[in-house]
Amino acid sequence: MPAPLIMGRPERTVLKFVVVGGSLAGLATAYALRKEGHHVMLLERNDGKTRSRGGIRSPPNMTRILQDWGFRRVLNKVGVPCTEYDFFEGETGSALGLVRMHEDLVSELMADFLFLQHGDLHTILFNAALQAGVDIHYNAKVTHVNASRPSVTLETGETHLADVIIGADGHNSVVRSAVVDPETIIERLDRHLALIAVVPVEDMRDDEDLRSLTESNMWTLWLGNDYFAHGSLMHGRREYNINIFIPRRGKAPQFGEHWNTECSIDEVGINFVQLEPRMQKLLKIAEHVVPTSHIIREPFENYVSDQSTVCLVGEAAHPMMPNGSHNASMSIEDAATLGRLFARIQHKDQIPRIVGAFEELRQSRCTYTQEYEWRKREFFTLPRGAAQELRDAGLREAMQRETDEWDGIDEEYLKWRYERELELFAHDACEVVEDWWTKWGALLDRQAAVAGPLRSPVEVSISRNGRVHA
Repeated sequence: MPAPLIMGRPERTVLKFVVVGGSLAGLATAYALRKEGHHVMLLERNDGKTRSRGGIRSPPNMTRILQDWGFRRVLNKVGVPCTEYDFFEGETGSALGLVRMHEDLVSELMADFLFLQHGDLHTILFNAALQAGVDIHYNAKVTHVNASRPSVTLETGETHLADVIIGADGHNSVVRSAVVDPETIIERLDRHLALIAVVPVEDMRDDEDLRSLTESNMWTLWLGNDYFAHGSLMHGRREYNINIFIPRRGKAPQFGEHWNTECSIDEVGINFVQLEPRMQKLLKIAEHVVPTSHIIREPFENYVSDQSTVCLVGEAAHPMMPNGSHNASMSIEDAATLGRLFARIQHKDQIPRIVGAFEELRQSRCTYTQEYEWRKREFFTLPRGAAQELRDAGLREAMQRETDEWDGIDEEYLKWRYERELELFAHDACEVVEDWWTKWGALLDRQAAVAGPLRSPVEVSISRNGRVHA
């Protein structure tokens, strides 16, 4: 399919990208680059038929991007907008706290906080990428990445050249070694096991204790003794998603970081008696759970190779805590950022500065979000003791100060409760890119004019740190 013309930018250069990984991050990045007219090949090691039934959160910063991409109608069909967070004591189910997603707040953010099924979003992005003209290859396992002569080699021996290689191949990324020295990666095993269970809503309606969970768009969070669980409707309100973080005990099996292991509750090797009755009922109804271990990795120093030919996105760049609020949103922001940055490229010589801008714009944002998610989970999984009692007292006090009227919330409470969330929710990745182009665009345009369509004898380049070299 020929690259579409972009009005007002006939001089734009069309690049060839190879995206490794057909995850949400890979599909979103491939789509974002292809919609700007670039040639994009996507390589996925699996057959592409599997769709995860687990749930994900789409906070406003992510929902806005999906809406801008034209997915509003389908999101309204499969997504469930969050109306409030409800906190409960993990063993007894007694109320601890309440936070409302006020209509005025949602209006200011211009997007909902949505509960989505992972498989639904995967299908949306796959269809969009395919329709846009992304060249998608399944059963294409990449075994080697060459950053000096940008190319990838498949298990079959086949090689594909590119102007830029995008690593979107997850926690255990193959592409990452071309960007980050494996010897420098600091990691440790998370002492909690992460579990996903999905329950059909129709199986919950006949139970008086569970029925209320099917009648509200609330995000239910249970804070227990050194464990944390949360649940919500999804998949057009047809399924209920449960996520649990619970410590490993004794000889509990060691599971990998992937999400393709299904087993019964008994096979997990953990005693769930401590969970409040509603959670125990939900787990009995669930046909199986999906367990995963997680390797905690310190934030990487680089997202881009020294040669500026390989770039990491999603979990390959910033492995997030499983089942968090911002796993998918950081990947979608990565994709939107790359798409907007490469939308205005005029010459291949600009690639180093543009991928450098991606690293500059995304690294601090993603590192902050990674750390925020971990702090939040530590707060939610406090063991019984003084710190936990202080937390619960604060949540109960906050519940008393909540109000149905946004204008009625006092300023001190508003700042305490919403400031950090709003900082994450209000971020506009596309606006950040436009600000960058406003600052640096003229300099890159001058570079393109000097370099010319085939590069002038006087070589001019702009390094990733913005310095000009002649």
